Amino acid sequence: MLTQQDKKIIYKNMQTYEGSVSHMYLDSKGFVTIGIGHLLSTVADAKKLSLYNLQNKKATAAEIKAEFNTIQKKPKNFKATYYKRFTSLTMKSTDIEKITYKHIETFYKELKQIYSDFDSYPKSAKYALFDMIFNLGKPKLKNGFPSLNRAVLTHAWPLAAKETKRRPPVSVARNKFVKDLFNKAANTAAGNNGGVKFASQIF
Repeated sequence: MLTQQDKKIIYKNMQTYEGSVSHMYLDSKGFVTIGIGHLLSTVADAKKLSLYNLQNKKATAAEIKAEFNTIQKKPKNFKATYYKRFTSLTMKSTDIEKITYKHIETFYKELKQIYSDFDSYPKSAKYALFDMIFNLGKPKLKNGFPSLNRAVLTHAWPLAAKETKRRPPVSVARNKFVKDLFNKAANTAAGNNGGVKFASQIF
């Protein structure tokens, strides 16, 4: 199971590599997103959020729909800050936090579906797999990384470390972070705590 400390570390790692954006923007694939990588597939998804207008009043369904449609029509492959000029609605940090912790709970259930003995893994291996599933989603992690999954299922952490590379826009630093986590898992399994720091300790 995950402890509260585990959840805090995972949250900080997500925040480091996904960023935390209070307004709607387009991710690298052109999907409307907000918070810490929270995908808004439809207007209905956006309407479920607690958003606030410039008067700090809760946004209406019409305001949310209008802003979603505006952002959806913008070009992709820009930094999240580019889209701020087109927005007037924001999400409070407390609401971003609530949604992200819900994601963590969902990812935890999905990881246990992929790896039946997930709870027995070294903490660093768990954190590495959380980064992978958050970035890739369950289907791609399960089906798109067969060599990684074979290594994980057999607890071959050094081999897992070699199979974590993801293509851009995933950064070199983020790939290295996950690789280092798996290498730390190998050290932990061998009785050596190693010296790899988590993102929350580095940045």
